[in-house]
Amino acid sequence: MAVGLIGNFGGGVAVGGQVTKTKELEEALLRRCGSINVMDVYHIKHNPFGIIKGIRRILRDCDRVVIILSNGGYFIVNPLLQFLNRGRAKTFEVVTGGTRHERIEGNGRRLKGERAHTGIYVETRVMYEGYRELGFENVRLLPNFRDLSGVLKDAPDLSRKGKKLRVCTFSRVNEAKGIVDAISIAKILRDEITLDIIGPADEDFKERLKSLVEGAKENVTFKGPVEPSEAVDTLKKYDALLFPTRWENEGFPGTFIDAMCAGLPIVSSDLVNFREIIKNGENGFLVHRGEKMAFASKLKLLASDDELLLKMKKASYDCARLYDSEAVLPILFKDMDI
Repeated sequence: MAVGLIGNFGGGVAVGGQVTKTKELEEALLRRCGSINVMDVYHIKHNPFGIIKGIRRILRDCDRVVIILSNGGYFIVNPLLQFLNRGRAKTFEVVTGGTRHERIEGNGRRLKGERAHTGIYVETRVMYEGYRELGFENVRLLPNFRDLSGVLKDAPDLSRKGKKLRVCTFSRVNEAKGIVDAISIAKILRDEITLDIIGPADEDFKERLKSLVEGAKENVTFKGPVEPSEAVDTLKKYDALLFPTRWENEGFPGTFIDAMCAGLPIVSSDLVNFREIIKNGENGFLVHRGEKMAFASKLKLLASDDELLLKMKKASYDCARLYDSEAVLPILFKDMDI
């Protein structure tokens, strides 16, 4: 029997952290197994009959099934998967985002659906402890990952990239990801930094983004999206990653791994899941959400202290290998017996 993978592959059009992680897992499974059966929920997420048909196909052909979806899709697809499966295939849940343990607490149906999995794989220790407190013994710690086999062959140039500190955001471009805050921070530091906004802009945010960038055009530019394969090479052109997210569902953003591979210190919102990834003052800074002056202070410190900047760049780069798929995924593969 074969391995099945249920996830959001973007339908060939969508991008983002979830899609990137799903495709990374697909590639790792293909390297391990040679072939797998895939179900992309992107085009059928609003079509219950399509979801049922896809799940039945996966269960017909596979005795081990991995499901990797964000909360919205997961709480639709997993109940159908478990109902149709009835324990025949082993199922393995690779969690994206940082709040699933909170979303299942006190919900009998969701708790039952989680316990049906052979293994649950979460991105941070905070999430692991959250599941354990709910009585789960089938939970494992599996940080976010990337195939870094080609990325880390040549160390990045860690020298400063210009007279002004070159800073970027690298995420979906919307208010929840802190882009409004990022532009405000850049305006405070117009003499110290430049800011490039990199990523796909949400349709309902494009007009506001255009206006915000126009009002800060002296040192802010919107660059648009880049292909995931070009992420690290793009980030190597910068000195620091700014990540002032306001989104409460953050787990372990893959952008952090890309930044580490490029040797960028990360100046980020201080979310509980981030504290085991970003060591404050070592490979980045953690700042309370929405405190723009505090963000500006940390970036100004990096802009004014080349010795500190280089030290933090080296520390960030040294963290990257921890998240190579070859180092992270063996625990999942062992549980799956592949």
